[in-house]
Amino acid sequence: MAEKIGRVLVLGAYGFIGAEVVRSLQTSGFAVTGLGRSAEQAARVLPGVPFVAGNLLQLLQPEDWTLLLQGVDAVVNCAGVLQDMAPGELEAVHHLAIAALAAACADRGTKVVQVSAAGAGPGLQQSSCAARAGAMRPCGPPERRPGSCAPGW
Repeated sequence: MAEKIGRVLVLGAYGFIGAEVVRSLQTSGFAVTGLGRSAEQAARVLPGVPFVAGNLLQLLQPEDWTLLLQGVDAVVNCAGVLQDMAPGELEAVHHLAIAALAAACADRGTKVVQVSAAGAGPGLQQSSCAARAGAMRPCGPPERRPGSCAPGW
């Protein structure tokens, strides 16, 4: 699979799930770049991994993703909010930024894997999980939906 997808951008790279995704992708031969809010935290958790500082609260339009997606073949979104935020920030991080990412990736043919919260799915009618699930089409064979699409890219 590494020969088909070269460079992967992992959002939330130094988080609990993101760090394991980064390590697994690297072990599989992918060139990985992490994205998150703190370069210092990224260096502590993932020493030696290329990293770009970015805040999803500032990536709310497809054009905001242009520079970050240059040379990227696939994006894995592991970003998530685990604590309370200011009003509207949860919606921005989990819906608006990811919808903008999905649009930017669709425009350039970049693959996206959405790592989502438990219970998220197209039929969910409340919370940001429903909005996130609706931002992208499911991929891979039906038995793998709506989870990770990594084996079927």
